[in-house]
Amino acid sequence: MSLDVLEKGKKILRVEADPAVAENDSDDEFQDDSEDEFQDGSEADEEEAYEEVNPHPIVDFDKDDPPMIVRSTYRNMSEFKLALCQHAIKHEFEFNTEKSSQSRFRAYCSRKVEDNCPWRLHASTTVDKCAVMVKRNIFSHACSITRRKKTTRNATKHWICWKVKDFLIQEPTLGATVLKKKIKEHHKVSIPYHRVYKGQQLALKQLYGDWDSSFNNLFSFKAQVESSCPGSSVIIDHYTVSGKIRFRRFFFAMKPCIDGFLNGCRSYLAINSTFLTGKFNGQLASASAVDGHNWLYPVCVGVFDSETNDNWIWFMSRLREAIGSPLGLAISTDAGQAIIAVVAEVFPKAEHRECMYHLVTNFKKRYRGKVFDEHLWQQLTHGTHTCLRSTGLRWRKKKLLQLII
Repeated sequence: MSLDVLEKGKKILRVEADPAVAENDSDDEFQDDSEDEFQDGSEADEEEAYEEVNPHPIVDFDKDDPPMIVRSTYRNMSEFKLALCQHAIKHEFEFNTEKSSQSRFRAYCSRKVEDNCPWRLHASTTVDKCAVMVKRNIFSHACSITRRKKTTRNATKHWICWKVKDFLIQEPTLGATVLKKKIKEHHKVSIPYHRVYKGQQLALKQLYGDWDSSFNNLFSFKAQVESSCPGSSVIIDHYTVSGKIRFRRFFFAMKPCIDGFLNGCRSYLAINSTFLTGKFNGQLASASAVDGHNWLYPVCVGVFDSETNDNWIWFMSRLREAIGSPLGLAISTDAGQAIIAVVAEVFPKAEHRECMYHLVTNFKKRYRGKVFDEHLWQQLTHGTHTCLRSTGLRWRKKKLLQLII
């Protein structure tokens, strides 16, 4: 079957059409042809003519104002739908979807009935069945703008995900409230909090993976680390419920971090934990040292559900398996009763001291005043340097470490 198509410039093009393709195209049309408002021949003829005459190259587009003129091309249908949403928000109108599939998309103005707006758009895939080209968009809008509306329907969670990704790459901890203000500032639209939250979660999932998959990948992570960095300690503690493995605790220490602490850092560890504030609650524990530049040096990290004696014993035991019990080891912790008891049990020869921050906090509950505020840290610094000098001299005499303070 052959079709003669009349194009601009009075040029006759002869396009060969596959009967099977033509039959499928006719089946995809809506039954009510009177509403399509395409009076210059069938859509199937027009599409094949475009594909033959001008196979439009795929190029980058302005993400703030995507073009929707005829023959504008996008990489795939998902990208086209996002660009159309941005186009509608930029030009302050809303559209309704008439047909949406993997190969075709039709939309018309949401004010078609109220304002008799003639705008409508048709797009479909090109020869490669992937790229999407705008095939019909000849009418301009004759409707009222949506600037005064409190919200816009076309700002979907997928559009929000597309727009907030750059913000989340720079600062992954941004909340939905902050993102809502940024969208309002950049795009002049107000979006409900719950929709921004859904878009934020979708963006985080695409950027960093979802929570469940992260747990499922723990054993693959363990195998990869042990293969790439032999001597590292990756321990996953779990239990079984109804035949399914459930996560319990986690300990992680890289071999270079262990060797660096034992051979190049002072024999000092600060051990503490902080709250996990993501989807799952728990505690993130860490043991950190101080290197020769007085910079923080991470030794190991761990994850468990709460600061109980059992969890601290498990974490400290794994730490001792990794680093042993170095001579002159000093451990600084907070004033928690659980961790104080565990340090004495797992590291009986270590010098245990309370963190100065927690000590000062406890002092301030009973003592206040100018003398306290001005002289406390000065005395602390003097006492610390005196202690370190004494320790350094003992190390020099024993030729264990040439420490210069």
